[in-house]
Amino acid sequence: MAQLSIEPPLSLYYLKTSGLQIVRGGNDQLVELLSCPLPHERLPTEGDAEGERLFDIWMAWWSDTTWAKNPDGALPRWNSLGRSSPIWKQVREAANIITGQPHVLCRNCGAVLAHPIPTGIGTKHLLNHRKTNLCRQTTSPVHGGQPTTFAPFSRQQQIATHITIPDYTQTGFDKELVHVVIANNWSFRTVERPSFQRFIKFLRPDTVITSRYKFRNAFETQVEEASAALLQDLGPATKISVALDAWSASNHLSFLGIKVYYINSTWQLQERLLDFIPMRGQHTGVSMAEHLLSILTTRDLRHRLLAITADNASNNSTLCRTVQSYLAQDNICWSALENSIPCLAHVINLVVQEILQHLKLANPVETAPGEPLQRDQIRQIVTTISVPNSLRKVCVVYHVLLSQLMLQLDPSYLYRN
Repeated sequence: MAQLSIEPPLSLYYLKTSGLQIVRGGNDQLVELLSCPLPHERLPTEGDAEGERLFDIWMAWWSDTTWAKNPDGALPRWNSLGRSSPIWKQVREAANIITGQPHVLCRNCGAVLAHPIPTGIGTKHLLNHRKTNLCRQTTSPVHGGQPTTFAPFSRQQQIATHITIPDYTQTGFDKELVHVVIANNWSFRTVERPSFQRFIKFLRPDTVITSRYKFRNAFETQVEEASAALLQDLGPATKISVALDAWSASNHLSFLGIKVYYINSTWQLQERLLDFIPMRGQHTGVSMAEHLLSILTTRDLRHRLLAITADNASNNSTLCRTVQSYLAQDNICWSALENSIPCLAHVINLVVQEILQHLKLANPVETAPGEPLQRDQIRQIVTTISVPNSLRKVCVVYHVLLSQLMLQLDPSYLYRN
């Protein structure tokens, strides 16, 4: 669409804002918007009587936009009071400041969403957005009930030109350098590469670029700071639950991941990565228990432990019994039988695998890892594992189970059938 030749009136400039619109299959894109004033509310500088006048000015501006003259869908009813869905109280209508295309702004996190009226998609996508982790984890709403200027958005990935950038300091540079290296999964050696240093010197000639060894120290310092602020909203008497898993990566390095779950003071479920530990040797239940107890002791969480969730491997049973034994030495009552919770996803996977084996629906062809299936092997799989064969097997199992049930209810059923 062509750009407007007339800028919005000065009286509407306090309603200018911007936000990030989620683009499917790509990065978020920045959208410049002019939020629609509410005619029935008090304005920050004008008062009650000016609400309708500002709304009329806004409508006059929008009516001259390219989109309003050639709409791609039905014209929206701006700030209609006849809408029954409560979701409209959690969003604010706005229009693209260049084209006039209607949008909706989330009052909580500032996300730019499609307007339901022109697109004809209804409000379900607005309700789904409010359930996303990104929106739910936004603690400070971007926009309250009053039509004041929008605060900076709290989206996790904001465009740098719309973030308040502090004055340059060497400490601040080192901190931002750690962020960009980690965010892009770069090697620590990147900071020593001539091309990278030339680029940084081009931007700021007086920048002192550290070596990879000093960069590692800066990285570890920030990790310690983030770790110290990890559980700040944990109440003084709040219990925690732990989920953990140990595995070996493709490079034969072993790790133990530990997550902690708790309810904060505002009754919101919190999920935090407590630690990610490199392990040496076998994944025995005793060794994993010692790692877990070491972390809980360091953070003074031993007396707060409520439950441990892990898969059904035998070493996890040993882990829970070891934890119970160590906590009992500190007079902490914790039961490995009552306070350990099997991972539901792992249980479902085991049940499905058992069903597939019972129905003989598993892959009958054994192939080495990474070895491609040959044409005759594919034909064998298609022949033995087909939908009709699977349905026939399910029906046979169903009839067998039904017959056993009828025999339990009526022993004469076998003779009558």
